[in-house]
Amino acid sequence: MGNLKRYHRLRPPHYNLKNLDFPLGFFHGEFDDIATPADVRWTIDQINPKSVAFDMEYPEGHSTFFTGKNFTWLHRDAMPLLNSFNGKSNETLGTQDLEF
Repeated sequence: MGNLKRYHRLRPPHYNLKNLDFPLGFFHGEFDDIATPADVRWTIDQINPKSVAFDMEYPEGHSTFFTGKNFTWLHRDAMPLLNSFNGKSNETLGTQDLEF
């Protein structure tokens, strides 16, 4: 009912993803059968390239990102990216020193 009230139709209008004007990081898996590589690529292609701050495909599946045994992606890629946008980035830090 919210869509009908707000947009006067059952489904909201399509949103042009090129209008996003903030940095986005894409961490996706080569063997992901939920967010498939083709779907991720399609999504990234819809976004303004200036907004894509990070794009990495890992040799992993979907659940690896929250239940996997190998979290090197978090220490090597995700935390430095997050820290670069929160003012805590320091190229000299070891992975044990990365701040949240």
